[in-house]
Amino acid sequence: MPAKAQGRGGRRKEPVKPLSGLDIDSLLGESKRPTTITLDNAVPEFKQILATAADDASIESAAKQMGEIVRKLIRDSFADLFYARAAENLRVMREELISLEVPGLYNKFLAGLKKSILSGELDGDRREMWFKHVVGGHLGLITQDESEVSEVTAEEAKAVRPTFVILILGGIRMFTDCWLVCVSWLGSKKALFSCVESKDVGLMVPNKAI
Repeated sequence: MPAKAQGRGGRRKEPVKPLSGLDIDSLLGESKRPTTITLDNAVPEFKQILATAADDASIESAAKQMGEIVRKLIRDSFADLFYARAAENLRVMREELISLEVPGLYNKFLAGLKKSILSGELDGDRREMWFKHVVGGHLGLITQDESEVSEVTAEEAKAVRPTFVILILGGIRMFTDCWLVCVSWLGSKKALFSCVESKDVGLMVPNKAI
């Protein structure tokens, strides 16, 4: 087995050593390393944590925090207001975890996110986020074509692409709603045209009343 395929965390970026040769981390102390990712500054904080991560646990913690932020943005979004922001965080998360050769963290999160979105767990119908921003934005599972250490093949990745049954059912639902509206509209028109002018009093009355 190739060396980089061994272990859970894969190969991480080596911190850049300053020309002076000083160990900056030692001078600052371990406590100075960022450990928390906030909603308002998620992308730079996520990258900073990964750049200074000392072990796999730090990477997993950062990925988990970023995933929670993506979920919160989707859940709190009024219509599609925060979808683009959630997608950008997801894109950064995907790219960074590919670079660190830990695609499994992203793939596991994405599979759970799909389930949450399509089942309506994130406070309503969020399918637009999935189909337009995740699938349409090419943010699907990381396959072996993108990362040699990925356990997902291109064929397996199709499982998170648009589910045509869902799209068809959605189309049927839209057609049914439109049909009901048309029937209601035509019914009101029929009632209107079925009225005739009374020759005696000059009023519009329904046929059955004549």
